[in-house]
Amino acid sequence: MATGETSQRLVKALERSLLCNILLVDAIFELLAEKQVISRDEVMERIKRLKLEASVQIQRVH
Repeated sequence: MATGETSQRLVKALERSLLCNILLVDAIFELLAEKQVISRDEVMERIKRLKLEASVQIQRVH
């Protein structure tokens, strides 16, 4: 199998995996919000905080 073909297959597999993870996380948050365990605003605030923390960690690596 050619290297280009292998790379394309890997990218496709990663895309499918990423999409599945996104859908799973989205479904979990929607269910939690429907059951009033957590609000959408709380989720958005947590995402903002995690993005900020992640960017700080990434900057440390570089």
